[in-house]
Amino acid sequence: MALPRRSGNLFEFLAARVVPDVHGSVSEAALFADYDEWCRSLEYASLQFSAFVEKLDDIGSRELGGRIWRKRKNVYGLRLAPAQKRLALGTRSDGNTNDSEWSG
Repeated sequence: MALPRRSGNLFEFLAARVVPDVHGSVSEAALFADYDEWCRSLEYASLQFSAFVEKLDDIGSRELGGRIWRKRKNVYGLRLAPAQKRLALGTRSDGNTNDSEWSG
């Protein structure tokens, strides 16, 4: 019997694939599609869309102090990182993430 795959951690995804931007926004669908792609690239199991949105709300309000929020199927306070930045960020071999842009 195969072991279940690790679930893709949404905070790790945000640190790896998005950039904080007070004027930025992205649709929930586009953000989820990128999250799903990120999970597949790391062979992680992705959250279902409804769980993704719920966790995103939780991270935005509790962990990031309201710096990202959802309204009318869009997520504000961030934008998808350019492809070259996505390669530079993400989970390191020691399991830590580069999330310094979200702190402060």
